[in-house]
Formats: sequence, C-alpha cells, structure tokens
Amino acid sequence: MRSIGLVLAILALSNIIQDGLTVKQSDKLVVCYFTSWAHYREDPGHFDVAWVDPTLCSHGIYAYADIDTATWSLMPVDPWYDLGPMDCGPGECNFDSYRRFTALASETFTPMLSVGGYNEGPDKFSDMAKDPVKRQAFIDSSVDYLQRYGFQGLDIDWEFPAEEDKRNLDLLVGEMKAAFDLQGLILSLAIFPEYDRVDLGYDIPFLSENADFLSAIAYDYHSYYNGHEFTAHEAPIFRINEEENVLHPGYGLNVYDGIRYLLQKGGDPTKLVMGIPAYGNGFMLEDASNNGLYCPAAGAINPGPIMHSSGSWSFQEILKIQQDDALTYLPGATPMAWSIQRDDCQRVPYMINGKYWIGYEDVQSVGLKAQMANALNLGGVMVFSLDQDDYSGAFSDSPYPLLREINTQLASGNAFDPTDETCGDEPAPVCEI
Repeated sequence: MRSIGLVLAILALSNIIQDGLTVKQSDKLVVCYFTSWAHYREDPGHFDVAWVDPTLCSHGIYAYADIDTATWSLMPVDPWYDLGPMDCGPGECNFDSYRRFTALASETFTPMLSVGGYNEGPDKFSDMAKDPVKRQAFIDSSVDYLQRYGFQGLDIDWEFPAEEDKRNLDLLVGEMKAAFDLQGLILSLAIFPEYDRVDLGYDIPFLSENADFLSAIAYDYHSYYNGHEFTAHEAPIFRINEEENVLHPGYGLNVYDGIRYLLQKGGDPTKLVMGIPAYGNGFMLEDASNNGLYCPAAGAINPGPIMHSSGSWSFQEILKIQQDDALTYLPGATPMAWSIQRDDCQRVPYMINGKYWIGYEDVQSVGLKAQMANALNLGGVMVFSLDQDDYSGAFSDSPYPLLREINTQLASGNAFDPTDETCGDEPAPVCEI
C-alpha cells in the first residue's frame, strides 16, 4: 500500500505539472528516457506515464520496442503494458501506455519510441540492416507503427555494432531518414562514445549528418564484472593522471574524452546530446580501508531497497539510503554514516560506508555536465532515466532534482570550460592497478 508521504509527494508533483511551475526551458534538447518496466516496481519505485513531467523534457523516449524477426517490423516488448484492449485479444493488453505517452505531445514535448537497448543485443539489428529486403520492411513498417500509436519519431539503440555492421548502419539510417522526412518523423540514435567502439562501428560524419540527433551514452564506463574487480565511477567528467596511460583500464573512459572524440571524428556538436545517468554503480570493497579509485573490489554492491538491482542503484535509492536509519540490506553498514567524497579531477561524487562504495551523480555533478554541454555548444542533454531521478520528491526538496538542475543550467547559459582540466587540491586516493 502506498505510504501517505509518497501520496503527498505525488500530489505535489501533479500540482506542479498542472500549474506549469517548472524551470524555464532553453533551446537545447532535454531528451528523457521513460522505461516501461518501472511500472512493475513496488512503491516508492513504481513509475507510470502519469509521473512524466513533459515540461522538463523536449523529447520523451519510450523504452523499448522490439524487432519481430518473422516480419522485420516493430513489436511491443510488453503488450499488457504497452498496448490497449483494442489492440489485442480479450485479456491480453491492458494499460494502453503507448497512447497515454504520446498523448503528452505538445509544442514543447515530442514523444518518441526507442527500439533495441542493452538487453536486446546486436543480432537482430545486424541481420535486418544487411539485407535490403528486411531493411525496407523494417523502415516501411516503422512508419506505420509510429503513426498508429502517435509517436513522432524513432530512436535506434543498436548497442555494440561490429565492424561489418558499420556500412549497413549507414544504409539503414540513410534510407530510414529519407522515408521519415516524407512523413515528418524524427530519427535519433544512441551511441557509445568510447574511442574503440566509435572506430569499430560508427561512421560519425554520416550518422551526424543524417540523424536528427545523436545521444552519446557517456556513462556505464565502469561497473563490477569479471576482469573489472575494482572501484571506479561510472561517468567521470574528466580523467585522472593515471588514466593518461593508454594501457590503464580507465583510458578514455570519461565524459569529456568521449564527447571530444566524437567531435574530432566529425560529429556536429549541435546534433550531439550528452547522456547523463540518473543512477550509480556500486562495489563491495575487499578492504574497507582501501576505498579510493581503482581499489580492489570483491563484488557488486547488494541490491537496493527500490530497484532491487545488484550493482546499480537509482538516484532516488541513493538519497533514500543516505537518510535510512536501518540499512538492513547492507549488512555491516552504519546507518546515517555515509562518507561522501568528490574527486577534484573527475568532478563527480562517490560515497563509502564500511565495505560499500557507490559512484553516482548528484545535483552538482549534473549541473556541471549541463554547463559543459553549453560550453561545447552541444545540442543538449539526455537523461536515462526519468524513473531513477527522485521524481516524486520523496527524498528531496522538489520533484526531479537532477532533471530540474539540468534544465536550469542549460537555460542559464552558464558554461563550464572543459579545456581547463586542472585538478583541484583534493584528488581522490588511487590504488595501484
């Protein structure tokens, strides 16, 4: 049963949306991903279309659709949630969330659909894009699918295209853009800015010219997995000195180096959108006293109380645990005793409690990133995802603190010069790796 506090916060959010009392939007894009699976979480993590504030986003992207390999057309991932009773047989579809999402459309909010994502993998895209018949079927059916549900564009989230996919991705984007222009539809891509992935799978000048915008996935640089058993922030703004070495596991894995590389490879800055995560990745330290950057980790941090995801915690969740006086899901942690650090080189926060270590974003770090987008004359900022910000304001002074600060800084014109990479006086301790 929803708590009284959360109900009051949601009512406050509803009033803010209805009254239009939101921060002034700039002419920059603010691209917001909406993840449909958040609907299935328990409170306070339950998130639905009704929680979306379209006044804080220029483009909303509904994640995700799938590819039907029988017809090479778009298909819903979750018909029960995505579609309405009129679309399916009795009892098969219920929430009509596609149409509820596209009903938010206005002169300042453009609803789009994303296909693919991390869990989809590259195989379907690869098989479709290399075959002219399948590619045309996908393009033609996509136009019909988007118009049927009221989406105004498609976001292609083809993750990890291989070298042999590079030319085929160009063909897909070029042909799809031509078809979309005839119908007034928007085409965007989500791409990884790491130098090795860029060189392998992306023709940046062509994609930049033909897509309406490119969202740089400038996060998930670090998390715990086999071969990565050490602490590191998932989305640092700058490199530390140790990462100057091309053999270092953090070489090139920061926001500025990634964005700069895309620009050097021919990307149009005005079409490039900087991705910012509304979550953090965490680790369990091997030795609680060895708690800086690149220090040995024994595993991913335990699942949190909202997302229930090992290794990854939403910003909402992070605020909750900072205020939690129990921390039963983190054995050995001391309630209300998080040590919050901010590396003066990377300019992002991480927090420690005993053996638990989490790198994350906060209002200050996302504000700096938005200011950097201003300084580089980028097209704007992308946020993944709405449901991971403190969208109800349950643990903050207002709803959507991260998204609100991004809008504020983009509109302000404040610029954070990324060419001045001088570290401050308090760099984080670094373990030898």
